[in-house]
Amino acid sequence: MSGNMQALAIIHAAVGLSAVAGGFGLILTNGLTMPLSWLANSPFRSYVWPGLILLSVVGGTNLAASYAIWRRTRLAEEVSAVGSFGIQLWIFFEIYIIKQAHWLQILYFVLGTVSLVLLLFELRGRSELISRRN
Repeated sequence: MSGNMQALAIIHAAVGLSAVAGGFGLILTNGLTMPLSWLANSPFRSYVWPGLILLSVVGGTNLAASYAIWRRTRLAEEVSAVGSFGIQLWIFFEIYIIKQAHWLQILYFVLGTVSLVLLLFELRGRSELISRRN
């Protein structure tokens, strides 16, 4: 496994575990001390649904990506792209809806971007390998 893929697996695992923990936190505390007024411009009236989405969609896809990369499954790159775009979309809509930004949101958006860049370098390296063989 290349260094890019190892780094991707670690990033996806960290993002996934953090998203699962954050999702549970949102659900169990109804917002982790964030006021409900931040949801005023959203379709949500509590933090339960955002917590479920964070936990299952963002956490699930990133943990699945990490697992797929470590297991070297056939769809590892595709699942990695979904997890990377997923965290970026989550952060974008989170900031858009609550009209608040925190340094952690920037960090997770950057991690999504770094994941996509690593994946592109990996895919480019593989295509160059295939081109040389032909």
